Amino acid sequence: MSFPKFSSFIPSHLLGTIVRAGTIVLHNTFSWMADFTARRLSKLSIGLKGIVKPLKYSSTVFAIAGGILLAANMPTSRFGFILLALSSGQLLLASWAGGDRTTALYAAALFTCVDCLGIYRWLLQ
Repeated sequence: MSFPKFSSFIPSHLLGTIVRAGTIVLHNTFSWMADFTARRLSKLSIGLKGIVKPLKYSSTVFAIAGGILLAANMPTSRFGFILLALSSGQLLLASWAGGDRTTALYAAALFTCVDCLGIYRWLLQ
């Protein structure tokens, strides 16, 4: 069974207009969604501006404690990954709230993946 081509029952100048209109509708829809998401996230980050500095200091303390615990190479050292994951989460939140998207991406991609792998490898297996 073959389907008829659009050009067989819709004139080409109308087909071009329909495609352009559909493209404009899709563009406007995605543009609206992106604007809505950006407005919601900016409201969230404005509300979190006051806790950026405490989160960064707390993240530093958790990272140092987790690193020391791992370096000690004791039976309880495996729990250092939990502290490092908490540090990464705090750094991610503080970076996002402070508008530092590069550090937020770094914390999300590198630290969180490594910490989750460590938690899986040393605590869940």
